[in-house]
Amino acid sequence: MSVFLKNKSLKYKLAISHISMIIIPLILLGLAELVWHEINTQYEAPQNLRVEEVVKQSIGITSELDNVISNNPAQLADNRYLQKLNQQADQRSLFVIVEKAGRIDYVPDRIDRGKLISSITQLKSGTNPGRHGYFLIKCRDFQFSDNTAGSIYLLTQERPRSPGVEWIFFAAVLMGLIINFIISYRVASNIIRPLGTLNKATTEIARGNLDHAIEIPSEDEVGELCRSYETMRLQLKEAQRLSRSYEKNRKELIANISHDLKTPITSIRGYVQGIMEGVASTPEKESKYIQTIYSNAVQMDRLIDELFLFSKLDLKQLAFDFEAVNIEDFLHDCVEDKGYDLGNKGINLSFASTYPSQAPVWADRQRLQRVMNNIMVNVEQHQDPGKEPATLQIILSETDDEAVIEIKDNGQGISQENLPYIFDRLYRGDPARTSPSKGSGLGLSIAKQIVEAHGGRIWAESEIGVGTSMFFTLKKMLAESGTGSIKNTGETVNENHIDS
Repeated sequence: MSVFLKNKSLKYKLAISHISMIIIPLILLGLAELVWHEINTQYEAPQNLRVEEVVKQSIGITSELDNVISNNPAQLADNRYLQKLNQQADQRSLFVIVEKAGRIDYVPDRIDRGKLISSITQLKSGTNPGRHGYFLIKCRDFQFSDNTAGSIYLLTQERPRSPGVEWIFFAAVLMGLIINFIISYRVASNIIRPLGTLNKATTEIARGNLDHAIEIPSEDEVGELCRSYETMRLQLKEAQRLSRSYEKNRKELIANISHDLKTPITSIRGYVQGIMEGVASTPEKESKYIQTIYSNAVQMDRLIDELFLFSKLDLKQLAFDFEAVNIEDFLHDCVEDKGYDLGNKGINLSFASTYPSQAPVWADRQRLQRVMNNIMVNVEQHQDPGKEPATLQIILSETDDEAVIEIKDNGQGISQENLPYIFDRLYRGDPARTSPSKGSGLGLSIAKQIVEAHGGRIWAESEIGVGTSMFFTLKKMLAESGTGSIKNTGETVNENHIDS
């Protein structure tokens, strides 16, 4: 049965079990009928052979009866004698009864008197067996000592006693019930046991234990339910892990923001106090103090602006205005806008393009400009002072469905251990955060979220002492439909956000 039920659906198992509960008892009853018939066939000898054998066995008893009738008929009224005679006859499957004055006077204890009386008329009529299976072998009439007419009969049964059909069928029904119980138990255990395991597992989840895994017991509906539970448990565990990670990052974010805001505020307060106390005693010194206050205020304003933008990106509340953008012309404009400013800082900016398809990209110009600015500001802040001239290259290339923009510098480089974290929020590679001039630590994180909102990818490759290359991709527009892979709906960002 287990072979038929293995890896089958629950419906199949229930159907097989119900069919088995009907068919198996019928088969057993049929077998019981065959067994009963076979047993009776073996016990039942042909009638002529049976009579012949019994007659041969009865010769000695018949001779004794004839002798008693002739010489001492009074013994036939003696029950003790008749009991002794029947003991001898019983060894030959015979028995003796005595009739006196038309009534049965003596019947052995093992014979049913009622059944015998109802068959006696038929027995007297000939050699046919009686209605209850009694067969007449010999009959002798005689006179009792009181001259009362009597008869003595030597009888046998038509066939030896065989096992009762009731017992055979009872055994068959009992066997059917046992088999049905076993089948029902097996099927029920395939359902109840996994459900019990599943109930225990859900109780563990209710207690907050998400590490209690369960095994998949089968491939049926119950197994599918257990598999769905296990998937849910893993998802909840991952959600719990992310929740803890978000909570940790939230606390770190608050601490880092506090640190980054406190530094310029402390500086502003110090210089304002110096002016108030007359420390800036000359116009030149006062102008220097005011310039420092202004620079710190600008730094605070930039930090707050980036925090606000980052928050809107993180909450999917920043609207995008997508349009078809000629990416080659866009990058040319970026080089022209930033080239003069970077040149004054000793950085040579250049542009190279291998973009034969000239396919436009679907992008938000303003947000894309923010990505370029954030990456170039990051490059500017991490130049290697020992290298002259400092270079910054913007390289445009393409794949089948994407434009690939590379921004390559010859700066200090980033270690491989820090490289995976450079796009995390407030990451500056400065654990003590003692260098506010290195930026807020949000620039690359903002760039990543904007690129991913465009359906692109962003990554970095770097080597210490050689330089760093920042890459990001943008989806090309579909030439056949004239639309981009991201619809210009003006809706807020609703996909792919940074996990910190």
